[in-house]
Amino acid sequence: VNLVTVPLFHLAGVQVMTAALVTGARMVYQDGRFDPAEVLRLIEREQVTTWGAVPAMVTRVMEHDTFAAANTSSVRSIPLGGSASTPAFRRTVQERFPNLKGGGAGSMYGLTEAGGLLAMGTSREIS
Repeated sequence: VNLVTVPLFHLAGVQVMTAALVTGARMVYQDGRFDPAEVLRLIEREQVTTWGAVPAMVTRVMEHDTFAAANTSSVRSIPLGGSASTPAFRRTVQERFPNLKGGGAGSMYGLTEAGGLLAMGTSREIS
């Protein structure tokens, strides 16, 4: 179950939608403007497993006053794009969403001019 909170007119929205279609996932859209409380409600109600977002959205959700009480255990992957996300930020996301798998708080880089996603890294540290 993929949660779509990025605009569909932007490459990020197209990327999330295409990934869902290719993998046979069900898509859940947040209606209207971005709302952290609504994102948390959708994650719980729809048992969202993947939420492609920009770091600012994830930050607003993690800082929302209802985050601690919300059930986010279904979330397995949060691909991040649209702006830089530091290793420390990705570790924080991994801690706050403890059921993320492997490199579940990955960082993506793409360009509209290049047709989409160009590179992706995981939050997993290699020793």
